[in-house]
Amino acid sequence: MEIICTGCSAKLNIPDHKIPKDRKASFLCPKCKQRLYVGQDAPGTGETPKPTAPTAAAEAPAQSNTPDYDASERPFDYLDDDAETALICLGESDIQGHARNALEKMGYHIEAVKDVRTALTRMKYHLFNIIVLDEQFDTEHRGTGTLFQELKDLDMGLRRQIVVILISNTVRTQDNMAALHTSVNQIINRKDMPANALNLFKKTLKDHGQFYAIFNETLKKMGKI
Repeated sequence: MEIICTGCSAKLNIPDHKIPKDRKASFLCPKCKQRLYVGQDAPGTGETPKPTAPTAAAEAPAQSNTPDYDASERPFDYLDDDAETALICLGESDIQGHARNALEKMGYHIEAVKDVRTALTRMKYHLFNIIVLDEQFDTEHRGTGTLFQELKDLDMGLRRQIVVILISNTVRTQDNMAALHTSVNQIINRKDMPANALNLFKKTLKDHGQFYAIFNETLKKMGKI
């Protein structure tokens, strides 16, 4: 579907399979930041917007360096605000299936990536609830170290919202000192993933929620989150 932003006339290309069939969804125009609606009962139409021919303004060269909206880089733009998402950075690891199955059972929407460049792109446009990271992820491009630095550079308020689980070949599962040293929420030894991924993921989330419950409630009352 092609839609034209009503704010800046930019042409935005959105794959049809990204448009929800049974509800409306919204996203911000990447150029002018105006909120646009698509899907069922979109404001101003009462129905799903139909493809629109490009306007003269859209055909003209863009006056901004911001690229056109690319939905493939933002797979979760059309989820409800309270939907929970997970980023799996395990590459071609044999334990990826165990991580995915556990997260799906927990109700998470999942994005699995094979390299650090794709991971950074996904993180640029979306704040994930959980990141599962292999210590050997994309070693050719220092994948793990690069993602650790990206997380370190986040605003502390945002970082606290992300649960980071590191999969290790050498460190024992639930080694709290090692987790603290590497600034992750949990470390799981690879050999424990096949049988215990679901229980360990649940425990990690529970511990994280309890740890920050009072802190986050205080911030909410102060209007900071």
